[in-house]
Amino acid sequence: MSLSAMIHILVRSRRISDAQVLILKMVRKSGVSRAEFVDSLVSTYNACGSNPLVFDLLIRTYVQARKLREASEAFQILQSKGIAVPINACNSLLGGLIKADWVDMAWEIYWDVLQSGTEVNVYTLNIMVNAMCKEGKLKDAMVFLSEMEEKGNFADVVTYNTLINANCRQGILEEAFDLKNTMLAKGFRPGITVFNAIISYLCKNGKYAAAKDTLGEMSRNGLSPATTTYNVLLGECCKLDKVADAQEIFNELLHHGLVPDIVSFSLLIGLFSRRGDNERALVYFRDMYKYGLSSDSLIYTMLIGGFCRNGNISDALKMRLCKEKRLSEADELFKEMIERGISPDYCSFTTLISGYCKEGKVEKALSLFEMMIEKNL
Repeated sequence: MSLSAMIHILVRSRRISDAQVLILKMVRKSGVSRAEFVDSLVSTYNACGSNPLVFDLLIRTYVQARKLREASEAFQILQSKGIAVPINACNSLLGGLIKADWVDMAWEIYWDVLQSGTEVNVYTLNIMVNAMCKEGKLKDAMVFLSEMEEKGNFADVVTYNTLINANCRQGILEEAFDLKNTMLAKGFRPGITVFNAIISYLCKNGKYAAAKDTLGEMSRNGLSPATTTYNVLLGECCKLDKVADAQEIFNELLHHGLVPDIVSFSLLIGLFSRRGDNERALVYFRDMYKYGLSSDSLIYTMLIGGFCRNGNISDALKMRLCKEKRLSEADELFKEMIERGISPDYCSFTTLISGYCKEGKVEKALSLFEMMIEKNL
């Protein structure tokens, strides 16, 4: 029995995963051309009492194996033999091509799908709208949408999300709001990505008050903002040096049960370091570790800058040495402070402990931790 016949029998028996394993074997087999493989599947199709799912599986397997050119060629061979590829496979191929930025080839396949008489669906609509939005062709996307709706393929929440995001990226806020209102009128609820896009645009254009209002609208629509949403607002507050607003946003994030991430802490540490308020910067630096986060190079750099601006050179040097993983030198500086009667603070301990943990020197880290406990820090 040929491998092609076995694939048909497995598909007919609904053993799809087994059939896909064999197709993948043929796809990766050297010395077998795509034309030969497709011809073999077509010639054994009727004799094995198979069904069109086998061709759907063929195209989708090529796409999953990231063999997009081969998938396109297999699609065209099937089309030339009068075999209409199921729309799910067509969508898989179109989506793969768009993701790889092979937009021209995607449009060629799309027109071939239409000419074959295969009925497209809302997934096809969304894939091609996304293609036009990625290229910045928003007017073309709207024309395409109108044409598709005339044919009975209506936009869904994904379509509107894509269009609104694209308009926000291009700074066309009025159109974005019109689309959002159209969504609501049609009974769709804008998703979190829509609100994030609008909030991001407003913040980038200095419209913090409007962005904050949009955050309130999210809650009224029953949506819970994500940490990324708050980070956008937090970033704008920090950029404008609005300390009270920044802390309000951070506290609101915590109040909603969200977990701040490294971006949240970086923004706040940067804000207070720039202002020379090292104590408050260190409060957030300590809190960061409570959430299981580790400081990165940027955070160390901001803290070092803050210490230097305030003339705290020893603290700045400790941070610098730990940032550069020169732990032995940082440890020597730590000991020198004690010998000179300068009591190391919480930051000194946690900075060194963090460094030793990253280096896998657990005993050294534990020793410092015990010393902290003794000093009631």
